[in-house]
Amino acid sequence: MLRFAAHGPRPLRRIAATSPRPRRPGHPSERRGAAMTSPTAPQPYDPRRKPRRSLRYRLDKLSVYAPMLVMAALALATYWLSRSMPEPIAPQTIALTEREPDYRLHGFAVRSYRPDGQLTAEIFGSNGQHFPASDTLEVHNLRLRAITEDGRVLSATADTGASNGQGTYARLDGQAVVIQQASASAPRMEFRSAQLQVWPEEGRVHSDTPVQLLRGPDRLSGHNLRYDKQRHLTEIGGPVQATFLSVPRVMQK
Repeated sequence: MLRFAAHGPRPLRRIAATSPRPRRPGHPSERRGAAMTSPTAPQPYDPRRKPRRSLRYRLDKLSVYAPMLVMAALALATYWLSRSMPEPIAPQTIALTEREPDYRLHGFAVRSYRPDGQLTAEIFGSNGQHFPASDTLEVHNLRLRAITEDGRVLSATADTGASNGQGTYARLDGQAVVIQQASASAPRMEFRSAQLQVWPEEGRVHSDTPVQLLRGPDRLSGHNLRYDKQRHLTEIGGPVQATFLSVPRVMQK
């Protein structure tokens, strides 16, 4: 049954125009509303909210401090090693006695030189040992060759002997022989004894045992000897035997 309103009937077109129209699914207005309410849509900016950093960003930041961290780790490791290392042992000096050698030699040759490089002495031996307390070299089967500043050559041999570090003094024991080569002012001289002491540079020869002296063709023997070339002195003590084959200069006149 149709009933009219109190104010009269209205046209059907007007009623249809004022009633809301149904929207089709997927209408743009529906999509726009859905986008506004989607959970994946970008949220509005909030200054109180901190932005999330990616892992790559954090690694880049860490690489800036990596060298300093490595240096700090190395410094700590070095400090730990220095603290954990044991204390160094102080070197112990061993005092050698006067009759204790510091080194030994076998089949050797020792040479001494002047500051200008000129050879002064050569010592050869089959065995030797050095005593630092007295700076003495003891030699077996000793052979000595010395050259003085004026060019004189002196040689010596003995079963055993000893020399100082500079080669300026030698003691000969056992079949000791000292030979001073001839020069323009002196003939060849040869000293033989069981023990001889020689100062090559000073031209001195001493012996406290029976000695034999060969001076050119002359031969002298005695119980002891003091010879000094610089002083032109030859002393032979005890019973002396002498054989002169050369003619003295006084007799030649």
